[in-house]
Amino acid sequence: MSYQVESKEKNVAKVKLIISKEDFEKAINTAYQKKKGMFVIDGFRKGKVPRVMLERRYGKNLFYEDALEEAFPEEYKNCLEDSGFKAVASPKLLSVDEIGDNGAEVTIEISLEPEFELKDYKGISIGSQRVSVKKTEIEEGLKQIQQQNARAITIDDGQAEMGDTLTINFEGFMDGTAFEGGKGESYPLVLGSQSFIPGFEEQLVGAKKGQKLSINVKFPEKYHAEALAGKDAVFEVEVLSISRKELPEIDDEFAKDLGYDDIEALNKSVKAKLKKEKEDKLRSEARHTIMDKLIEDTCIDLPPQMLNEKVEETKKGYESRIKGSGIDPNTYYKYIFNIEGDKDESDTIDKLIKQQVEKDIKTDLILRKIIEAENIQASEEDLEAEYKNLAAAYKQPLEEFKKGVNDYLKEYLKDIIAQNKAYDFLVDNADTTVKKSK
Repeated sequence: MSYQVESKEKNVAKVKLIISKEDFEKAINTAYQKKKGMFVIDGFRKGKVPRVMLERRYGKNLFYEDALEEAFPEEYKNCLEDSGFKAVASPKLLSVDEIGDNGAEVTIEISLEPEFELKDYKGISIGSQRVSVKKTEIEEGLKQIQQQNARAITIDDGQAEMGDTLTINFEGFMDGTAFEGGKGESYPLVLGSQSFIPGFEEQLVGAKKGQKLSINVKFPEKYHAEALAGKDAVFEVEVLSISRKELPEIDDEFAKDLGYDDIEALNKSVKAKLKKEKEDKLRSEARHTIMDKLIEDTCIDLPPQMLNEKVEETKKGYESRIKGSGIDPNTYYKYIFNIEGDKDESDTIDKLIKQQVEKDIKTDLILRKIIEAENIQASEEDLEAEYKNLAAAYKQPLEEFKKGVNDYLKEYLKDIIAQNKAYDFLVDNADTTVKKSK
């Protein structure tokens, strides 16, 4: 095994791999053994034609290409081990310089793990991390809990109101003819939810249980079913039932029903929950602020092959999630990347994916360097806590979940824990002073 490093810059090495005569001969013979069953020559049984006969018939170079494929992986592996190169992508073949009975020489491009100088990652300004909870926010939180604990009562005699849930049968007609997709039975409709086209729900206000009525509507000019867009229609509706939310009083009894001593204790719990949510949001925003600053200030040359492979891997992941869902890929990408309106040529989906992948790679590289510099590790206690969280999420007994944890998953979890601890380290060592405006 021999190789020559012809150049090494911007984390890409150009290397000439030299496969010796002896090694290439072994590779040719291996290729012959694998391929000989494909050839038939008069006088020989299939698969029994000597190599020399095949080379006379088809040329000396018959097995050269296959031999190169046979020999390359081992030669490449030995090159990496000897040179100490840390490859982060598949090698790229630039040229086959020589190939023949005397061996082979190929020039390849190796994408190397990026080397870079990490800027000062402590003291990055993130603004104040103090939060406060207003009285009105607590009141709103209590109202949400009140709504969640409302009970539905059946309205047998009264009239339907906005907010009521009506169970209805309906069928739509256009010019006296029923149209496709316009029929439903025992359909639950919340008045005011805007689930139906404009004007439909409003005309059900005042309806009674058992009542049959005709509702006149006009479909919007821009409607997903082009045949209905802008057209007048009549819906024949039968109200099967009406139910209404009955809200509990927010008092000591309400708090006790939820497991608290009194309304004051419930208030404190709501306040603590809102405070935690605000702190978590601020901390998450601080993480992004710090990492965006580090990426901006740190020069990292990503090998093109590394970036391209990660982009393709990411796109395949997206496509796997989209497949079979019936969602238009462009609609999915617009949602993922928060794109509003039509995209122009300078803002294509591919460009956005590439930008996101590039940011993700740089984030990972920077975090790993900080983890190494600060000797951040996932302790056994950290792992145990993560196991408990995952077991609870999958609704499994802890010990049963742990039986399914293999080495790969364990190392993956340790990496995630270390990254989160690194983020916490960055936030805890950031500058939280409020800059006074001049």
